[in-house]
Amino acid sequence: MKIANESLNYPFLSDKTFKMFCRPAAIKDSKISEEKLWDRNYVELPDIDPKKYKTNFTDFAKNYIQPVEDSVLSTNKKFIFAVLADDNGYLPAHNSIYDKPLTGDYKIDLSGNVL
Repeated sequence: MKIANESLNYPFLSDKTFKMFCRPAAIKDSKISEEKLWDRNYVELPDIDPKKYKTNFTDFAKNYIQPVEDSVLSTNKKFIFAVLADDNGYLPAHNSIYDKPLTGDYKIDLSGNVL
């Protein structure tokens, strides 16, 4: 995960560092397989409008990455969000304040949650 504002003195976690430290720990601890970690098969959730998608990485992100995102978000009131996106721009988990259960109501679901 990279923190976008260098002036805040947050260390940058490069892709190389992520691969060296985060990926092996998650795989070693059987929290996720390497195949699921890098899954880019975006499966559309049925009967959802606006359209939402899920990968084999989504549940892991919600359980293990979302708390980190929330922690980063809480460090500065000027931050609107802090998220991890894959190389295609997919957000498997948004900050908890934006990640609300789907209701079936288009207007609420459009603005009240992100998968």
